[in-house]
Parts: sequence; structure tokens; C-alpha cells
Amino acid sequence: MKRAFLTTLMVIVMIASVSFAACAEESEETPSQTALSLVTGNVGGGLYVAGVGLGEILNRYAPNIIVTAEASSGSIRNIELMEGGFAELALLSSIDVYESTHGVAPRFEENLAYSVIMPGHLSVFNRIVRADSDIETLADLKGSGAKIWNYTMTRKYGGVYLADLDNLQKYYDFTDDDITCVSYYTLGDQIDAIKESRHDLISYTTGVPNPTLTDLTTTLDCRFISIEEDILAQMCVDTPFFFPYVMEAGVYKGQDEPLNMVAYTYFLVVKNELDTDLVYELVKALCENYDDLAAIHPSLEDYSTDYLLRNTVAPWHPGAIKYFEEEGVWTSELAALQTELLAEVG
Repeated sequence: MKRAFLTTLMVIVMIASVSFAACAEESEETPSQTALSLVTGNVGGGLYVAGVGLGEILNRYAPNIIVTAEASSGSIRNIELMEGGFAELALLSSIDVYESTHGVAPRFEENLAYSVIMPGHLSVFNRIVRADSDIETLADLKGSGAKIWNYTMTRKYGGVYLADLDNLQKYYDFTDDDITCVSYYTLGDQIDAIKESRHDLISYTTGVPNPTLTDLTTTLDCRFISIEEDILAQMCVDTPFFFPYVMEAGVYKGQDEPLNMVAYTYFLVVKNELDTDLVYELVKALCENYDDLAAIHPSLEDYSTDYLLRNTVAPWHPGAIKYFEEEGVWTSELAALQTELLAEVG
């Protein structure tokens, strides 16, 4: 009996030893994974959907990296999370990327050390009035007392929804005194107010098309405000985080003409300190699996090397440049722009 027990014990020890050796060998061959947090936007919103899609592709095709896409209240909160050490990647609007990396007061006291690694989806500023409104162009805001969302408040706290009106004032000769600011917090609030004539001008940024605006235009006769082409072009030259966008006719009911609109874009950004090879792997995974990425949601179609020139706001990370150079998409124009941006942010 004793001999049988010892034999059984030896077999168990041998099996355990083999298993341990196999695990050790596997451990030596399998590199450790790097965990990264990607902060996005409100659950269900466009920014959150984009972030989840990016995370899915990175987790599927970058085997040494684990990316967790996390909800937040948006771009400004994402900066706070990055600065607090709670995230390594973030989706930020071009406005916030520019102002944070350039230390634009009063929002930022110093230049924050962020780099762009991928261009992202566009969001456009919608200006909508009732069809019977006297406001035909933004110049009509002068002396109108028009009731709009409180854009002084939103800019103070980093909101983007009325950011372009700050800049458009000098082209259309209206001031804060020409506007009556009313506090609304959602697009739905503004729509209810304009339907009840408690509001004169909807001002909100969305992707195109937007289902909520589609519903509005089918239930209320309204009109989109277009920006004169020369003003739009000059504004986007003067302000590097804005882009011209032409919305084709017929996107919404009653919108029979193309519209010139101001747009901004989102970028996938990282802290400058993030390892070059790690960023290279992130960019490679996204670019080489673009078809799978774009299939997740239409907004992800813009996360492409076709749109590298949209980045006029902050330097590219060296890891991203390394991949772009290998693929032959890093041009002399991009290199010159990178030099300018590096000089701007110091």
C-alpha cells in the first residue's frame, strides 16, 4: 500500500512539473499585453460609438494591446481624465486638441503634451430657424435679440456647440449684446422650444444626417442658415480647427439647396510620452483593417489615411509618422505642416 501511494505521488509530481514547465515556456513566448484606456463620450452618442468601434478593432488586431473604451461626458472631460492619469488615449474635438496643445487661455494655462495618431469623424454646426423667421443670414442677428442657447457659458466650460459664433461675429458684425441667451442643454430641449416659439435659432453640432433633425424637419417647416462661401473660406483659414463643409441638397425635408457649413473633426490622440512602437502598433492595426473598422459604423469611415491633411491642430506622434512613412502616405506637405505645428506648441 505504501509503495502504491509513493508511486502515485511521484506521478502527480511529474505531471505537475511538466505542466509548470509548459506554462513557463508559454509565458516566455507570449509577450505581456499593454492595457490602455480610451475615453470617448456619453453612452449611445456618436463619440462613444466611435470609441467602442476603435477599441474593438484594436483588441482584435493588435495582439499585444488591450484597449478599454470608456464612456465620459465628452471632449473636455477626456482632457481631465488624461491629465489625471486615468487614460492614455482620447477622442477630442479639433477645437479642444488645438486649444489644449497650444495653451489657449483662459481654458488652459500651459501647453498640454498630446499628439494626434489618427484623424476622425466630422461634426457640423447646424443653424436652424422656423420657416417664417426674419433671420435669413447670420448678419440678421445684429439688433435682433434672437433667443439662442447660452454660448458664452458653453465656451467658458469648453463646450463646442456655439464655438463658431465667437469667430463668426467679426465677419457678420454682430455681438453678444445682439443675442438673448437662454439655457438649454440638449438638442431635444431646443427643438421643443423652437416648436413652441420660445427659441429663435437652433444651434447644435451633429453628424450628417442626424435622425433627430430629420424628425424635426418632417414635423416643422424650418430653414437651415448657410454661410457665404467667401466668409466660410476665410474663417477656416483664420481658425485652424474649423473646416468648410458642404451639405448636399435634400439631406433634410425642405432643404433644397446645398448648404455651406462650419465643421470640426475629432482626432484620436495620445500622450506624447506613449511609446513609439506601441503607437505604431495602434496605427497599424487601425489602418490595415480599415474595411472592418468602417463596417462598424459610418462615422468610422473618416478614420483613414485619406484625411491626414485634416490635422492642422497638433503634431503627429512619432509612432504614427513611422507607420505613415512605411506605407508611403507621409508627404512633403505633411512633413512641412508637422514642422510648423511642432514650432507652435514648443
